[in-house]
Amino acid sequence: MLYCVRLADGYYFPAPNAQFVNTGYYDNTLDRCRFICNDNAMDVYELDDIGRETEEMASVKTRQSYKDLPAAFAYRDRADFQGCDLPRYYRRANEMRARTVTPKNMEAAIIPVPQARPELLLDDTVTAFVPETPKAMPATTRKIRVVGTPFLPN
Repeated sequence: MLYCVRLADGYYFPAPNAQFVNTGYYDNTLDRCRFICNDNAMDVYELDDIGRETEEMASVKTRQSYKDLPAAFAYRDRADFQGCDLPRYYRRANEMRARTVTPKNMEAAIIPVPQARPELLLDDTVTAFVPETPKAMPATTRKIRVVGTPFLPN
């Protein structure tokens, strides 16, 4: 697992997609950490075994242990502690994904198609729903509900 660590006060949190990357993604992860905390004084730490404590994680770049960091756990004692804005990162990521799909380029679009709810039978089995195609009817033969003066208050 990779963790973003703010060097000023030792504040840390799991990096986005931390369990799916390896140390080769250091620069990309560091940029994400800097964006989330809006702070350039960040580093990426690695915890190579989830059975270990976070104080045993080490810097990916320098291999310095977190507990040897001068500001390790200092954020816990700060009265003016400020967390980082992880939702800001996800808003930005969603923005960037949305920009990949334009009306002229719909190949990358993932558009969910609504599915009809299957009907339950009395014996708790499920039948597949096959929607019927409505037949076109002339406008003059359709039933139309007319709402007029008797139904509306003055």
